[in-house]
Amino acid sequence: MVFGAMWFKSRLVTDFDTRLVDLEEVDIQSVKFPDADEEEEQRIIDLLEIQHIRSKPTGMLPYGLQKRVELGRALALEPELLILDEPLAGLNLEEVEDMARFILDINEEKRWKVTCLLVEHDMGVVMDLSDRVFVLNFGYMIMDGTPEEVQQNPDVVKAYLGEEDLYASRK
Repeated sequence: MVFGAMWFKSRLVTDFDTRLVDLEEVDIQSVKFPDADEEEEQRIIDLLEIQHIRSKPTGMLPYGLQKRVELGRALALEPELLILDEPLAGLNLEEVEDMARFILDINEEKRWKVTCLLVEHDMGVVMDLSDRVFVLNFGYMIMDGTPEEVQQNPDVVKAYLGEEDLYASRK
């Protein structure tokens, strides 16, 4: 029973999927961020630049703005670790740039006191946003290091780009 309640709460509060929110037609203003006073709530809204949509039903917002609202809900819980599973998936270039900036701000500003764990397949984004990168290949970690170290690692290049000889034989 407790597990089910935790699952529902985490799904409602932190998941980027807004189907539960759509059913209730909850708007940003009516969402009371748990453990966040009005000042903290306003800081989150200012950080994510969502003041202009504060009174609109979340389910009626464009996808990129829905993702901002979900990021705000996650921040309101004051996590020590914020796990972001492909937060840029489905966004256009402008939305990707905005969300990347928000993630950088959250990770760098001391007042949030949060570590971000980013699961992402866009290697450009990973290299730009990350201090440390863990590379998995078929579920096994093949590299742990800085973005620069990862880019130079032959095992990573082989796993993600293939071997040069294979492509040379196709000419």
